[in-house]
Amino acid sequence: MPNIKNKQYGIFAQLKLMNRKQEDRIWKFYYDKVLPETTKIVTRKANKSRLLRNYGLLVATVGLSPEPILISINVLKPKKVLFITTERETKGILDEIIEHTYLKTNGGYSTVYFADKADFYQKLILKINRMLNKEANKRVVFNITGGTKHMSASCFAISMLGLSGFDADAVYVKSDYKNAVVFGNRRIPAPESQEIIKMLDISKVINPPNKTKPK
Repeated sequence: MPNIKNKQYGIFAQLKLMNRKQEDRIWKFYYDKVLPETTKIVTRKANKSRLLRNYGLLVATVGLSPEPILISINVLKPKKVLFITTERETKGILDEIIEHTYLKTNGGYSTVYFADKADFYQKLILKINRMLNKEANKRVVFNITGGTKHMSASCFAISMLGLSGFDADAVYVKSDYKNAVVFGNRRIPAPESQEIIKMLDISKVINPPNKTKPK
């Protein structure tokens, strides 16, 4: 087997060559090398597309993979994060995200459990208001990559319809899993295949600003 420390192999190629049985070593290498490289590449793409904004709060739908949320936190650098999840079984995923981001030290995060009921939406908007209450920056970004389709669609609607009461964007993390490295039930896509995509603001398309209504 090739020496994975050889500089001719890129970081992701080195990850591919690692022994699948050495799980602790794999994840240490991922967090020490692969994630920082991914963050650097995705940040460069975001800068080029003029995506980056100064967000006070990231609202993230949580699924069974922490990568999309880790990337959005590291690249967008919100001051606070609100996690939306459907199952308490995802607690391990949340713990992993917190452990490997600045949230571990600043404690600026909270969690809401998703339910398709009126009181969930009321609780969510109330939570957003509380988390931004004393913040000068009221900008909110929703990362709808993870979680169920129902959860993502609901959060997208909230962001587009202005139901949060604040200036809001919606994004998702685009990844190509064709050449992903698979470890157990986790898939790690190549760093260069990932990108944060800003969703089109449909409210401005349906109701364009400064456009007179036909008589």
